[in-house]
Amino acid sequence: MKKTVIMFTFCLLFIPTVVFAVDFDKSRDLILERTTPWREKVKLIDEIAPIGNEKVLDLLITVYDDGELHFGCPAILYHTVNGLRYFQGNKRALQIVRDGINSGEPEVKMISLEVLGIIGSIEDVDRLKPFLRNKNSFESYYAKTAIDKIKTRVPRSAL
Repeated sequence: MKKTVIMFTFCLLFIPTVVFAVDFDKSRDLILERTTPWREKVKLIDEIAPIGNEKVLDLLITVYDDGELHFGCPAILYHTVNGLRYFQGNKRALQIVRDGINSGEPEVKMISLEVLGIIGSIEDVDRLKPFLRNKNSFESYYAKTAIDKIKTRVPRSAL
């Protein structure tokens, strides 16, 4: 009985990843296709971002930088920045997230503040402090949360 449960659990956890593996090349082509609907792009970005390799990073940066790929659509930008959470310690990803905190789109600013808390460094605490001025804003909440996450992750000697 115990072996059956273990085998069933193993199959349940690992077979779907083999059977339903993400085809990165196909996903990339659809994301870069300008006629792909934004909802489909968002879904594809969410599927490939956890892969977390350089090809994915290059794609996410391309989407963020190319206005003809995201059309200024807050949803596409939101999910693109959100996908950068898988690239902790990567300077290119960090630069995009730092850029996003100054976005005019509230959704993009919000997710950028959140992701900065995940991948940001101690130098980013100073970048986040101006957002703390308005205590009743979402920016203040996300900036405080990001600062707390950075301080939790970074050793005390670096502070």
